[in-house]
Amino acid sequence: MNQGVLRPTPTASSLATYSNIPVSLQTGVPDISYPLISVPTNSKMVDINLGLNYHTGNTYDESWASNVGKGWSLLGPGVISREIINDFDETFDDAGFDKYVKNEFNDIYNFSIPGESGKFRFIRDKVTNSFQLTKLTNFTSKIKYDSVANPATLIIDSFTIISESGIHYKFQVYDIATMNIWIWNHPLLGRVSADKKYRSAFYLSSITDENDQELVKYTYVRDLKYPPAMNQVPESETNKLTRIEIKDHGIIDINTTKDDGYSPKNDNFRINDIVLKTFDNRFVRKYTFQYSYQLPLFSRTLDSFTQVDGTGNTIEKYGFYYGGISFGSDADGVISSAVLKKIQLPTGGTVEYDFDLIPYAYREEIVHHPAPTEPYGNVSFDAVSTGAKKYFFTLDKVSDITIDASKISNLPQHTWALQFYKKTGNTFQMSNAIGPALDADAGYPTEQIRTFDPGEYYVELFTNDFIFPLKRTVYFDAFIRIGDPYDESVMKFSQGLARVKKVKYFNVDPANTFSAIPSSIEEYEYNKFDDPTVSSGYFVGGGSLNGLDPANPVIIYKNVKVSKGGANGYSKYYFKAPDAYPYPVSQNDIWPHFNLTRNGLMEKKEVYNNVNQKLTEDNFDYTFEEYDGPKYLVVPSYVIYNFHLKTSWIKSERVTSKNFFASGFAETKKEVTRNNINYKTQLEKVTSFDGRIQETAYQYALDKNNQKLIEANIIGIPLETTSIIKKNASDVGKLMSRAETKYDNPANKLPSSAVSYDTQNNLAEEVTFNRYDSKGNLEQYTTKEGIPVSVVWGYSKTQPIAKIEGATYDQISTYIADIVSKSDADIDVSSEQSFQSALDLFRNNSNLGNYQINTYVYDPLIGMKSMTPPSGIREMYQYDKAGRLDQIVDEKGKVLKKYKYNYKQ
Repeated sequence: MNQGVLRPTPTASSLATYSNIPVSLQTGVPDISYPLISVPTNSKMVDINLGLNYHTGNTYDESWASNVGKGWSLLGPGVISREIINDFDETFDDAGFDKYVKNEFNDIYNFSIPGESGKFRFIRDKVTNSFQLTKLTNFTSKIKYDSVANPATLIIDSFTIISESGIHYKFQVYDIATMNIWIWNHPLLGRVSADKKYRSAFYLSSITDENDQELVKYTYVRDLKYPPAMNQVPESETNKLTRIEIKDHGIIDINTTKDDGYSPKNDNFRINDIVLKTFDNRFVRKYTFQYSYQLPLFSRTLDSFTQVDGTGNTIEKYGFYYGGISFGSDADGVISSAVLKKIQLPTGGTVEYDFDLIPYAYREEIVHHPAPTEPYGNVSFDAVSTGAKKYFFTLDKVSDITIDASKISNLPQHTWALQFYKKTGNTFQMSNAIGPALDADAGYPTEQIRTFDPGEYYVELFTNDFIFPLKRTVYFDAFIRIGDPYDESVMKFSQGLARVKKVKYFNVDPANTFSAIPSSIEEYEYNKFDDPTVSSGYFVGGGSLNGLDPANPVIIYKNVKVSKGGANGYSKYYFKAPDAYPYPVSQNDIWPHFNLTRNGLMEKKEVYNNVNQKLTEDNFDYTFEEYDGPKYLVVPSYVIYNFHLKTSWIKSERVTSKNFFASGFAETKKEVTRNNINYKTQLEKVTSFDGRIQETAYQYALDKNNQKLIEANIIGIPLETTSIIKKNASDVGKLMSRAETKYDNPANKLPSSAVSYDTQNNLAEEVTFNRYDSKGNLEQYTTKEGIPVSVVWGYSKTQPIAKIEGATYDQISTYIADIVSKSDADIDVSSEQSFQSALDLFRNNSNLGNYQINTYVYDPLIGMKSMTPPSGIREMYQYDKAGRLDQIVDEKGKVLKKYKYNYKQ
C-alpha cells in the first residue's frame, strides 16, 4: 500500500495549499496577488476572473512547480483536485475478484469556483455499500455527482457544483494518473501489487445559469504520457486549459508550451501568454510570462509578467527576484526554501519581502559512528631519510591504531613513508607502514588505521626521492580504539513553513534598495504578548498516516503584532487555535470545531498609537454548530496521532468594540446570527454606546417557502430585509424600513417587483419589473407612480445603450433596430462614430420627443466610452494603455475628472 498524501496533478494540487494554509496574518502567509482579467457573463451572478497568486507554502525544495512557476498559481480556472491518501479510493472496482474488499474511502477533494472554495470527502457505509459526500470545510454550494455504473465501488464521472445563486458549475473533464497499488498479500510471496489508473483531478467544463443556459465554455488540450520505450497505452492523461469562451462577451486564450525537459518536479506545460479578446475575436489585452530554471532541481521560476499591446509593445511589467532561506544545522538537519524576495513595480518602485523558515516536521536518520578513540602517542620529524628511529607508542595487546598524518608540511609533494618498527631487545623488526612510498600522492588519506601486535613501536620517516628539506616540522599522532562502532537514530528537521517578517516599500528599483530608505515598512512579530521570548505558534499537524509525518500541517500564531513604522503605531491580533477547544480524553470522542480553529479564529484586535496608547479594541466571540453528518477521522489511519471530527460552522459571531479616549471609552456591539438552512446572515444586531439597538433581519427563499427558487438552489439571495430600532433591550422596537424583492412570475426565476415600506409599514416605493429579454436583461420597469422606464440592450445584449423614461418597451421597440444593429457592429473608430450618430438620431426622433432619453457607447471589455443625458451634454470616458479609466472630458475636451492609480504595495 502507498504511504502518505499524494497530490498527483501539480498545477491543480498546488491550489489545495490555499485551503490547507490560508493566506492570513495568523499563518504568516502574505497576500501577494495580481488580478489579470475580469469578464462579465450573461448572468449578474458570476464574472470570470483570472489572477496570479503567490503562496510560500508551495516553495519548499520538494514542491512541484506549476504552469506559472514555483510558488505561483493562476487562480480562476475552476478545478476539483484530489489528495490521495495511501491508495486511491476506488482501488477495488471488481466485485467478482476473489480478493475484493470494501475498503475505506479516504481521499480528500479540494474545489474552487468563482466566489467559493472548499474541501470534501466521501464516507463509505460498508454494510450497504453506499456513499455520503461530507463537508470538511464550511461552504454553501451544493455538490452533485454522477458516477460510473459499477456495483463494486464509487467511480466519479463528473461533478456539478450549484452555487447559492443557482449557477451550475459542471466538471466533466478529468485527468487520469497511474498508481501502483496493493491488491492482496500472498502467504509466500508477500505483497501483490498492480498498476491501476484513476481520475486524479476534475476540471470546469462549462457554467450555466439557473435556466441551464450556457454562460461559459472551457476548452482543454489533452496530453498523453507514455512509459519509457512504450507507446501503446499511456500511463497518464492530463488536461491543459487553452480557451475560456464567455458567451456574447469575450474569449480568453491561454497559450501553453510543453516543457518537460528540465525537471520531473515541473508541470509538463508552462503558460506563455494569456490573451483577452472580444467574443468576435478583437484584441483587448495580453499578458506574457517570462521564466528561468533554477538549480538545484531546475525548478520553473517566474521572472516577470508583462502586459503588452496588440503589436507586442510593453505597457507595464512586474519583475520578481528570489533568494534562499534556511533553518537548522548539520546536527539538527537543514531545511531550505527559495522564496520571493523583491518585486519590481511597473513604476520602477520595489516591494521587498523578508521571510524566515520555521520547522514543523522531522525525519529519522541513522548516523553511523566510527569506533571511539583516544590519543595514544605522537612523534615529530625535522628532516627525512636521516635513519633515525623515534619512539611512538607501546601496546600490551593487539590493537587498532589510527594514525593522523594531517600535519606533514610539504611531504605530499614527494614520495614518503612512515615505517613502523617493533623493538625486541636491541633489534628492530619492520612492521606496518603508511604513506605513498613509490609515487607522490597529494590526495593520500591523512587518516590510516593499522592493526598492531603487543610491543614497543618506533618509526622512521624516509623518502625515495632525492633528499629534500622539510619546510617545517611534521607531526604524526596515534589514537587507540577504546570501543566499537555504532549506529544512532536521530531526528532531523525535514520540512518547514515560511512566514513573513518584514515588508519594505521603496521608490527605487531593486538594484538600489540596499542604500535607499524605504517609503514605508511593515513588521510582523509572532511571539507571545505575555512572554516575548516564546513563540506563539501552535502547530496543527492535521493527523498523520504513519505516526511521524503530519498530513496537513499549518502553524497558527496566536499572537501577531503588526507595526507600520515607529511613528505610525501598531496593531495586536489574538487568534484561537484548536487547543481553545481541547480534544477530549476519550479517544472515541470528537475534537470540537477543529475544521474552523485549524485555520485560526480571530479572538481580539487592539490598535495602539506610537506612544503605546490603546486606541481601539475589538473582542470576538462565537457560537458553533455541527453539520448534520457523520464523524470521521482527520486522516484515515488508525495511529495514535489521529482523532475524529465533525464539520462545524459559525452560527453566530459577536464583536464588542471599544474606542478609547482621555476620560474613558465608548463601547458598541455587533452580533451576526446565521440560519441553519443556508448558513447565511439571518439577523444583524448593533448596540450603540448609548444602549440603542438596531436590528436587521433577512429572509431567503427557504424562509419564504419559494419552491421555484429552492428547486433552483437560489437560496443565498435575501428576499426580504427588515430593520427596526430599539431604545434598549426591553423595547419592542420601531420599524425603520422594510424591503422585499418578489419572484412572482412563474415563467422565469427573475425578480418581478421590488417594494419598500416606511416606518408605518405603508408602501413607500414600488418598482415592477415588467419585461426581460432572453438573457435576463431587464427591458422595462414601472415605478410606483406608474411611469414606465425602458432599457435598450445592444452589443449582443451585453450592455444597456439607451434608457427611455416615460415610454413602454412596446412604444419604442419600432425605433430601436438601427441603434441595436449598429452597436453590434461597433468594432472600430468608424463604426463607433456611426453608432453614435444613430444614437443621436434616436434621441432626436420626434416620435420620442416626450420622453427623457439617456444613451451610452462602450468599448467592449474596457468600459463606457460616452454617456449622453437628456440635456445632451455628453461626457467622454478615456482610458490609459492598461485599460484603466484615465479621465472624463466633455465634448470640447475639458477635463471633468482625472483618475490616478497607485500600484499595489
